[in-house]
Amino acid sequence: MSPQYYRFNAHQREINLTLSQLGNLGNLLGGVAVVVTLLFLALQIRKQANESRLNATRELARSLIAQMISLAEDAEMCSIYLRGIKDYDGLPDTDRIRLSMHLHSTFRIYELAFLHASRTNVDKSYFASSEKTKFELLGFPGVQRWWERSNNLFESEFIAHIEKVIAQQRQETN
Repeated sequence: MSPQYYRFNAHQREINLTLSQLGNLGNLLGGVAVVVTLLFLALQIRKQANESRLNATRELARSLIAQMISLAEDAEMCSIYLRGIKDYDGLPDTDRIRLSMHLHSTFRIYELAFLHASRTNVDKSYFASSEKTKFELLGFPGVQRWWERSNNLFESEFIAHIEKVIAQQRQETN
């Protein structure tokens, strides 16, 4: 039995294909469509990851800015802060609690930035910038003392990171 041909006219040319050849052509076109779809999905996932990283960075920046503004707008808290970063234990109990809450909130933001950065979910340049601020803050003896008393409240990787920063700070002052 001879193969049955299907005839197509393409630009004044006649093309004769067997059923098997048509099936192969269909498989080829289906494979190309799958590859194009996968490429499109990969691009969309990459775009979504970049948008997610940007949103996380924005949210962290907003949180840190709000924390700084709240301190700057409250003269009493600013005074407590200035005294406490130098001598945490020398503050009266109520002032020490207020400073502790402020530092705890600030370090929660730093912790979140650290965790996002370790999972590449935050912009690297923003993280580097916030690290400079944190590094400076950890240079104060009152902040180091607060950290000694409060570090158990944070995530273990972050604790190790802060301990390393404090050790660097202490080396630089010696």
